[in-house]
Amino acid sequence: MYSVLYIMKGGRLLMQEIELIGPKFKKIHNFTRNAFNREMAKIDLTRSQVEVLMYLIRNRDKDISGRDIERFFDLTNPTVTGILNRLENKGFIRRATSPIDARIKYIKVTDKAIKIKEESNKIMRETQKKLFEGISREDIATINMLLEKILNNIS
Repeated sequence: MYSVLYIMKGGRLLMQEIELIGPKFKKIHNFTRNAFNREMAKIDLTRSQVEVLMYLIRNRDKDISGRDIERFFDLTNPTVTGILNRLENKGFIRRATSPIDARIKYIKVTDKAIKIKEESNKIMRETQKKLFEGISREDIATINMLLEKILNNIS
């Protein structure tokens, strides 16, 4: 898929065809999501559930509520509630009522969640390895630098 880019050069307007990168980003995203979901399905988890669990594990020394998860991941309340309900039903989290405000429920990870952390990290490493197969460390550093620039452009 191509798009037309108009540029000024020497006072002349030139037309240049450029290949769109959006579809490539989409394919990479789909590959990583599908590969990860396929592996995590073996332990009855989805990528979204694992992402929330990893956030909770990284912040297990803090009082994290559903609202904090909504803000961090930019998700709606019903989406977060659904993820948390499934994680609780599977025994990966438990909810505890705030001693200050009974309306607030803090989410705590269980030992079962902490045990899957390494499995999840292993799957992520294997997916990354597949993505960067045959690509030098220097090229990977360049890719990361360029992606940071792209992300800064859209922030």
